[in-house]
Amino acid sequence: MGVNWTAVIAGTVVSFGLGVLWFGPIFGKIWSVGSHGITPPSRMPVMAMAFQLAGTSFMA
Repeated sequence: MGVNWTAVIAGTVVSFGLGVLWFGPIFGKIWSVGSHGITPPSRMPVMAMAFQLAGTSFMA
């Protein structure tokens, strides 16, 4: 059974990109207020994002 690597890469990029937009500029502030006042980090959580990207690609 072959793997369509183009689809895996495209799905990973689209999923990760939508997540960054969703929890960032689009609904980031509303999400943090709705999550019992969780304050967003002062800088990007690079290690967490790297693990999320790896997990998303493995799920694809």
